[in-house]
Amino acid sequence: MRIAIPQWQGRIAPVFDVASHLLLVDIEQGHEIHREERHLGRKTGLPRAAYLVRCGTNVLICGGVSASLQLRVAGLGIRVVSFICGTVDEVLAAYLSGKLASPVFAMPGCCRCRRKGGDKASPNGRQRGPTLPF
Repeated sequence: MRIAIPQWQGRIAPVFDVASHLLLVDIEQGHEIHREERHLGRKTGLPRAAYLVRCGTNVLICGGVSASLQLRVAGLGIRVVSFICGTVDEVLAAYLSGKLASPVFAMPGCCRCRRKGGDKASPNGRQRGPTLPF
């Protein structure tokens, strides 16, 4: 499995759409076996999503991401785990141990903890964003 993590100064980049560096981590039997950093340049939208496919990405763990880019990436068969914050190493360890759903990794103010399965409607009755897969 290959995990892609946009990073900035050792932390999850705040917004995938404009992140300039991508860490690719290869995992076998639940353990990291290789990592490499790639420069994303000015790729946006579909070219950015297609680049993930060319890199062999299975999972994208990122901070904020636009709905259109998240849909493009997911539409190409890549699992997207978004609105995550923290250091790359802590987030990767949490993902591999099944603990990434912990509120400690939720971006401040993103309501991710509510979309986990609790309150999905806002106080005015409108539906909130898509339910995340964890």
